Amino acid sequence: MNLKYFAIHAVYQYNLIMKIVSQNKKVGFLYQLYDKFEAGLVLSGIEVKSARNKKVNISTAYIKLLYHQNINPEIFLIGSDFGNKENIRSIKLLLNRQEINKLIGKVQEKNFTLVPLKLYFKRNILKLEFAVAKGLKKFDKRKKIREKEENKRIRNI
Repeated sequence: MNLKYFAIHAVYQYNLIMKIVSQNKKVGFLYQLYDKFEAGLVLSGIEVKSARNKKVNISTAYIKLLYHQNINPEIFLIGSDFGNKENIRSIKLLLNRQEINKLIGKVQEKNFTLVPLKLYFKRNILKLEFAVAKGLKKFDKRKKIREKEENKRIRNI
């Protein structure tokens, strides 16, 4: 009985620490996800304020590796909507050098891309969870739908 209380309390504390602002729900259907990463964001005050009010949309966003002067690769979130539709800008992601090198190796492989999954506050710091993914073909999507329907039918029986 005491252990059950601690388990519920730990889940409650975890939910207090991590407040989800925005999720990209289409990603699971459109892509096969491989590795997940977490990154900080370089934002202005207005963007943080709109994130606290949950007026953020990352469903149309994508992540791109850009090289400045062929020396320092940087990773940017492009096309995300932080409440101000007139001023959509690219946002720099904060990662360690080892993580950036790992991402460069993964993205240079054939047909791999970086997709944003969710945007959340973790201890009052805005974080972005993204994944290395590979796009699914149309027949893969149909297969996924068929399997989901079969599982639903089996559960109902």
